[in-house]
Amino acid sequence: MPESAKGVALDYNKSLVETPPTATGELLQMVADGTTLNLFLGAYHMFGFTGSYGGRLIDSDGVCIADQGGWAEAMQYILDLKAAGAVVEPDYGKAEGPFRQGQVAMFVNGPWALADYKKDLGENLGVVPIPAGPNGPANPLNGIDGFYINPNSENILSAVELALFLTNKESSQVYTDSAGHVPIRSDVAAADPLVAAFAEASATGFPRPQSVEFAGFWGPFGDAWTKVTEGALSPEEGVTEACTAMNTANGK
Repeated sequence: MPESAKGVALDYNKSLVETPPTATGELLQMVADGTTLNLFLGAYHMFGFTGSYGGRLIDSDGVCIADQGGWAEAMQYILDLKAAGAVVEPDYGKAEGPFRQGQVAMFVNGPWALADYKKDLGENLGVVPIPAGPNGPANPLNGIDGFYINPNSENILSAVELALFLTNKESSQVYTDSAGHVPIRSDVAAADPLVAAFAEASATGFPRPQSVEFAGFWGPFGDAWTKVTEGALSPEEGVTEACTAMNTANGK
């Protein structure tokens, strides 16, 4: 039973960014002009940029099709950001730390970090979706939190009733207002503009697949991002290698 969403967005420091970017071209120009940006080089955090360039990961049969367009362009965009001055860092702590300390203007992360960032930056914290690109909005990988029902339970009906209660409009509003959960119900709105920004980002997100095939995504594509940003492979080579490895692992 789905309850809330967890997709990444662009956190920014209002004391360092007057107007946050809404398009990939704007973000690139801002970085080139000296606005600081740190990116954590993780397959989860980077995923959203692929939607901005029209990329799709898998088809309805679970076959990797990232090599058919969009993904290589997204990787090239990250290379362009890096060349313009962005820091692309595989160590999460090193990537995030300077943003929390007010030394870096922008950082991509999820709503799980919102409470810490509010403490760190206070009223200077802002959030917007990852910028849209030439092929549409970003599609951050959407982790969906919710409630599972054990089919072996002797109290299945009671469990379902409880899950329905915990995810109804009133309960969802409490989760949103009191705990900062990002609502997935269309009849629940976040009063906190920061939570609302994550809801906007998640609205165009790619729901994390609950499939056997998707388990083959993490290793190959995590390696691809590393190899491409380090210059060991071109974006096209990195995507082709990762997609082939994913399909091979899945027997596709």
